Amino acid sequence: FESAKSKAPSIVFIDEIDGLMQTRERAQRSWEVTQVNELLQCMESFDGILIAATNFYQNLDPASVRRFTFKLIFDYLNRDGKIQFFRKVFQSELTHDEAECLSQIPDLAPGDFRTVRQSLFYLDANVTNAVRIDALKAESMAKAQSKGLGTGNRIGFSPVQG
Repeated sequence: FESAKSKAPSIVFIDEIDGLMQTRERAQRSWEVTQVNELLQCMESFDGILIAATNFYQNLDPASVRRFTFKLIFDYLNRDGKIQFFRKVFQSELTHDEAECLSQIPDLAPGDFRTVRQSLFYLDANVTNAVRIDALKAESMAKAQSKGLGTGNRIGFSPVQG
C-alpha cells in the first residue's frame, strides 16, 4: 500500500485475499487478528483502487467485506464460454459433436483450459480435440473430488444481500 500511495493514482490487486483476511473470530494467534486489523486500516486510508480475489468468500472477515464497494461473482463458463475458450486456447475448431461433449463438462473455468494446454504441451504436436476434451473432463472431475462435494461451487465474490 505504501508503494502504491507514492505512485498515485494506483490500483492494488491482491489475489487469494482470504489468506490475509480470514475472519478474526477463528483466529488462533494474536498476529492473525493484528494482520487483519492492519489490512483494514490500509484499506481505509488507501486513495487508489483495491481489487481482491478469493474462492473462499465465506472465510473473509466481515469487516473487510463491508469495505468493498462492489462484490462480483465470476461463475463457471457457460456453453458459449467453453467453446470460445477452447478455440482461443487450443487454436482449434470444434465439430458439432465435440462442442456438445465440451458443453456437458461441468464447472470449467478459464484456468482449466490453461492447465490442460500446459499439460498437453509436452505431448505430440498433433493432439486431437478428443484428447483435449478428455483432459478437460479430468480437470473437472479432479476439481469435484478436491471439493468433496461434487460440483457447483462458484469462484469469485458472492453477492451480498442487503
